[in-house]
Amino acid sequence: MTMENPRDISNQQVVKRLKTSFERSVRRFGKVIAFLAALVTLWVVFSDYITTDTDEALLNKIEGNWGPMTRDGSANCEQTFSYSITRSRDETIITLSSNGFISSGMVRAFSDQSVVARTITPRDNIGESWELRIEEDRLLQIDKDGVTTTLARCPK
Repeated sequence: MTMENPRDISNQQVVKRLKTSFERSVRRFGKVIAFLAALVTLWVVFSDYITTDTDEALLNKIEGNWGPMTRDGSANCEQTFSYSITRSRDETIITLSSNGFISSGMVRAFSDQSVVARTITPRDNIGESWELRIEEDRLLQIDKDGVTTTLARCPK
């Protein structure tokens, strides 16, 4: 008859408890990771539809009449670029009107002091991306090719 070493039994119990504890921790960690993944997914899905106060303030700065900037930094308001903003629950549309030309773009992203939009009209330009960036008292209009037009605000 052989006797089991009490120390061996104790080690076996410790290993079993450690294994059980480890498995429980892995399950909890997996739930935490799954929860975080769900939060990230929700953010990605809804971030296009979330407009912050900062974004609203930026849109309000863009809205209005702008003219090409002259050498002295003032606006040449003989050729006006008029920006209007239309907001709905699902989308924000920026419309540019200038000398009979009208173009609209759906806002796709905000970053710092700029808005990126994708053209929805006119038909020939659908899908083109462009950017509007506020820098101090100027509006930079950047087209799909990276060409920048600097505008200054026209008096009301």
